[in-house]
Amino acid sequence: MRTKLTIIGSLGLVAFALQTSVVLGQGPGTANYWLPADDTYTSSNDAAWSIGFVPDFNFDEAAVVTTNDNATTPLARVSGSLSTQPGALYIGELIGESGAVRVESGGNLTIGYLTGNSALGGVNVGLGGVGFLDVLPGGTLDGGYLTLGGQGGSVATLGGTAAGVTSVTIQGGGGNDGGEFGTTIGAQNTLRVVGPNVDYNTFTFQLASGGTLAAGITGASHSIIKSTNAVGINGTLRLDFDGVTPTVGDSWDLFDTPGVNGAFSSIEATGAAALPIGQTYVFSSAADGASTHGVVGRVSVEQRLVLSVNRDTGAVAIQNGAMPVSFDGYSISSQFGALNPSSWNSLDDQGVSDWRESPANGSGTRLSELKPTTSTAVSAGPGFNLGNVFDYATPTEFGAETEDLAFEYYTEAGDKFQGTIIYEGIKFNNNLLLVVDPADGQAQLVNDSSFDINLDGYWISSVSGSLQGGNGDWNSLDDQNAAGGAWTEANPTANNLVELQAQGDTMLAAGARYNLGTLFDTAGEQDLVLRYLFPEDETFTRFGAVDYRAVDGGLTGDYNGDGVVNAADYTVWRDADGSSVPPGTGADGSGDGLVNGADYDLWVANYGASVGASVVTTPTATPEPSALVVLLFVSAAACNARMRASR
Repeated sequence: MRTKLTIIGSLGLVAFALQTSVVLGQGPGTANYWLPADDTYTSSNDAAWSIGFVPDFNFDEAAVVTTNDNATTPLARVSGSLSTQPGALYIGELIGESGAVRVESGGNLTIGYLTGNSALGGVNVGLGGVGFLDVLPGGTLDGGYLTLGGQGGSVATLGGTAAGVTSVTIQGGGGNDGGEFGTTIGAQNTLRVVGPNVDYNTFTFQLASGGTLAAGITGASHSIIKSTNAVGINGTLRLDFDGVTPTVGDSWDLFDTPGVNGAFSSIEATGAAALPIGQTYVFSSAADGASTHGVVGRVSVEQRLVLSVNRDTGAVAIQNGAMPVSFDGYSISSQFGALNPSSWNSLDDQGVSDWRESPANGSGTRLSELKPTTSTAVSAGPGFNLGNVFDYATPTEFGAETEDLAFEYYTEAGDKFQGTIIYEGIKFNNNLLLVVDPADGQAQLVNDSSFDINLDGYWISSVSGSLQGGNGDWNSLDDQNAAGGAWTEANPTANNLVELQAQGDTMLAAGARYNLGTLFDTAGEQDLVLRYLFPEDETFTRFGAVDYRAVDGGLTGDYNGDGVVNAADYTVWRDADGSSVPPGTGADGSGDGLVNGADYDLWVANYGASVGASVVTTPTATPEPSALVVLLFVSAAACNARMRASR
């Protein structure tokens, strides 16, 4: 049965209880820890390693570069060839820890492997924590696998803008602990391939949902990832333009592979102005006789029709940009049934030429029309308004996606194109949501669904350190005495804010919200990640949504933000009475920056109001570890460093 201790263990942290220390999250093989803050990794630098010798795969040793006594993020630089090779490389071993390895021009980092070794012959960028790997132009990396994992936020950068070829070969012996030979990019991690001069050969290539492949586009061509087996893509493609202005007709080859399975969940771009309406980035794959493995996957800039969808009003329109596009048929579909055919103002209804509904009146899952003769051009401007036909379908379970519209259109030549869908307005996430105001740092935890849920813990992380956990910043559930004081916060840092409920769990009604104070540093990066626990969970595997926008003021008088105005809000007002606060925060219901009698009057006037059922604590018969265990677990990094020094 799950306990708080098993949750702590799953995070790869250290818990202290009854004077016992436990280290969790280490990789296979004998760990040999890098000791300097910043030094050159050579075959003769024995003093740089905890065992007293350079890691050697012949002795089943893994090189571990992670937080130590000398640096939070120590750096190991490889500038030459290593005659003594490690059996694995782990960068960022435990959650809350980080490390970096840089293979410089002339450097050769080869991972060795012997059959029977525990160390698995490859590189983990982020084993349990956060890792950073750079292989610069002129550098070489050779191993059996390259896996980006850990807590999220790990980055591997291959190539650059300097002269020289970056050589990467990921298809040797061994294999990671998932049995994978090749490249794997896990959720919340990023692989960057920069410039046209990366010679990248891998046995497999897998991009998981939530992971990112970043292509650093510096010219008319780009480095191709050559995979012996079909690539699998299910995450984000990010195009980082450097000195390039993308225009319609441009394309860049990204993969040479026997096939492509899956699709990118989104394509983003940085370093260039946003494309005009109607222009979009499209990823496609096609057979290519000139390729090594038979199929080329490429991204291109194309002109496509746009389906504009207003979440707030339901209005839907077919639009276009400056370059005219003609079509003779279209279909809007939703497997969820998010279409309202009774509001459909079809082209047939509008008397546009000889368009005909197909079938007549449509349905909740599809609206289609065809034009039997010639075609209709869509020029820049408002386009064709099809009525308020978008209507969120009622989700069947918490956490399920709510937006699945697909838009395709046809041309006289018989071609079929997938149009671009642009949503406007605030999304209904059907998930636990963290709303963050980028202007003032205010944050709010919201049950953005139509379901009541039982919450047992949450974890907000920021790889860049954009969190503020100090008194007066993070207004934790522990601070608010939520659910009768059952919540306990862990040691807050700029990278992690964690709370767990020591006993039972908290029921959050649909729409209920908690104000969490100014936990976001407005000068920091918008890279927050929300994870949470339900009572049946043993690890933080559930991901919530994060939305950067103004925080909803919620119910007047609901000073603890739990979705109901009750006696708990009086306690918040009483404790803050007479104090000055940012206008509209805390118990300042009147918004004048002062907590006073006017705010008490607002509480009285709204007493009993709610957004749904109240937030309650659910008791459990299962005894759980004391709050002391929870409070101490994030001190892992310091303890680990002390223990490693004694090895």
